[in-house]
Amino acid sequence: MGFEQNDQITKEFLRGCLDHTSAAVYAKDLEGRYLFFNKHFFELFGVDALGKTDAEMFDPRVAETFRKVDQEVMQHGAAVDCEEYVPFPGGERVYWSVKFPLRDGRGRVYGLAGISSDITASKQAERARDASLALLDTFLSGAPVGFAVLDRQSRYVRVNETLATINGVPVQAHLGRSIRDVLPEVSAEIEAAIRHVWTTREPVVNLETSIETRAMPCVLRSFLVSFYPIVVDGEITAVGAVLSNITEQKHVAEQLKREAELRDLFMGVLAHDLRTPLSSIIMSAQAMTMEDDMPEGVVRNSGRIARAAQRMNVLIKQVLDFTRMRVGGGLVLAPKPSDLAELCLSLLEEFRAARPGRHLELQVLGDPRGAWDGDRLGQLIGNLVNNALTHGAPDSPVIVRVRGEDPAVVVLSVHNEGPAISAELMGTLFEPFRRVPSPTARGAEEGLGLYVSERIAVAHGGSISASSDARETVFTVRLPRRTQPVSDVMAAPSS
Repeated sequence: MGFEQNDQITKEFLRGCLDHTSAAVYAKDLEGRYLFFNKHFFELFGVDALGKTDAEMFDPRVAETFRKVDQEVMQHGAAVDCEEYVPFPGGERVYWSVKFPLRDGRGRVYGLAGISSDITASKQAERARDASLALLDTFLSGAPVGFAVLDRQSRYVRVNETLATINGVPVQAHLGRSIRDVLPEVSAEIEAAIRHVWTTREPVVNLETSIETRAMPCVLRSFLVSFYPIVVDGEITAVGAVLSNITEQKHVAEQLKREAELRDLFMGVLAHDLRTPLSSIIMSAQAMTMEDDMPEGVVRNSGRIARAAQRMNVLIKQVLDFTRMRVGGGLVLAPKPSDLAELCLSLLEEFRAARPGRHLELQVLGDPRGAWDGDRLGQLIGNLVNNALTHGAPDSPVIVRVRGEDPAVVVLSVHNEGPAISAELMGTLFEPFRRVPSPTARGAEEGLGLYVSERIAVAHGGSISASSDARETVFTVRLPRRTQPVSDVMAAPSS
């Protein structure tokens, strides 16, 4: 095989390689005329460029840009890397061009060669990323909460102006320094939270801390801090921190709490002071009903006064209980051996006397005995029966069932027919001062009765629940036979 044949094979090989590359490859002489171009170059521009200059092929502004780069390569005899923008019918495209001088056997520059790769897609992605970062920077800078990014040594990698202002240290003074360097007073709890994120890859959210910073020395301020793992390619690369100043909110909350305590105290004092004159009204009304020579109308009215006053007495007692629970005194229990069936029977007799037209029924199964505070359970049962009488169908019975088959628990349930409790109201039945949305709706209109009943059940270590449908409404109380007072309830010695 001769030299010329080898040379031809080499040329064909090089031509094949250049034609199948995805980049545009070309060569120009000193005057800028094209000496060579590959297949991709031709497909891009659709013209035979041999012997032509850029001025004959492109917009004058584009051709001038190309010419300046070409002259720099040939004048300095060195390669140049640059971005070049080329207009096409579908829009401008961006190329990364590498241009280098061509030299003859004596080393003289006789032209240049260029390789231009289309980087339009990556350039667009880069612009989108830069726009997103600029938007994020704007958001972080103007956000009312502090943001920071911390490396594995808890050093600040990024911090926004809000956090810098809170700390009383410029943004640049944070970078590269650890939290402890910037804030020597930072709590060990904060450092432990950051370690937890690195170790477990789990966030730590709404950690409350109070510290003094350089921005406001000698002033203790409260903050909520959250730490989140920043994961890239499955690995934690940093920890993000978000800090909110809640000092003002804490002050407002404390003020509202003090005001609520004062209101509760006022309610308690008022309710307590009302009991004395109310007792006088009850005793006087009862005495008038017992006089032999009193006219029938006076006796009847006196009975109404006595019953109304007794009802007021119950309401006042509930207000006192509510206030005691709110201010922290709790319910006072005096557990002793009690018979739940006897307690229910006694209470139902009182209701029958007060509401002679209503049918009240007691059903007992098993052993109804246990160790409870009879007065408190009487209050609970009275509230449930009164609730059933008030909201149940007036021509249907109210049934009280006591089931003592379980050796550890006695179950009390109060049943009545009537309108079903709405699903919306069911979720707030045992909250204080809840009112039904309309006069025909079923619910806790008494305000405190069901709330106090629920607290009495819980105080005995038990529970209360309600179910309601179109057929009937049932309140169910589960009571352990032996009372184990919960922590927020004071127990008096058993007698």
